[in-house]
Amino acid sequence: MVCPMSNDESSPASEASTHPPMGVDFEHFWQHFLTSHTDPVVRAAHVAGLLCGIVGVGRAIQKRSVVPLLLGGGAFAALAIASHPVRTGKWPENFGQPALAVRAFLRLCLRTVTGSIRAELPASGVARQ
Repeated sequence: MVCPMSNDESSPASEASTHPPMGVDFEHFWQHFLTSHTDPVVRAAHVAGLLCGIVGVGRAIQKRSVVPLLLGGGAFAALAIASHPVRTGKWPENFGQPALAVRAFLRLCLRTVTGSIRAELPASGVARQ
C-alpha cells in the first residue's frame, strides 16, 4: 500500500515524511509500525516488557502495593523503549498517534509470540532482519 506523503525535501515537514498522515486507518499505520520493528531482538524486548508490565499489575493487585506496579511499569518502559536505540540506533516512534501505537504494540507482541510476524514482514515490503 502506498502512502501519500510529501517527497519535497525543502519542506519543513520533510523529516516527518516517513510518518503516516494523521487520520490514517490502522492497517496503513501498521505497515509503518512494522518498519520500526524489523529486528527480532526489539520485538522480543517488547514482549518481555509487556510481560513485566502484566506481572507488575498482577503483583500490585495481589500485594495491594504500588511498588510492583512501578517496578513492572519501569521494566516495561525500559525494555520497550531502550531496545530501539540499543539495537537500531533510533528512538521509538509512535508516529504522533499513540492510540494506534498501543494497538500496534499489542498486535506486534501477539504476532511475535505466535510466530506469525515473520510471514508478515516480507508481505509488508519490510526487509526481514
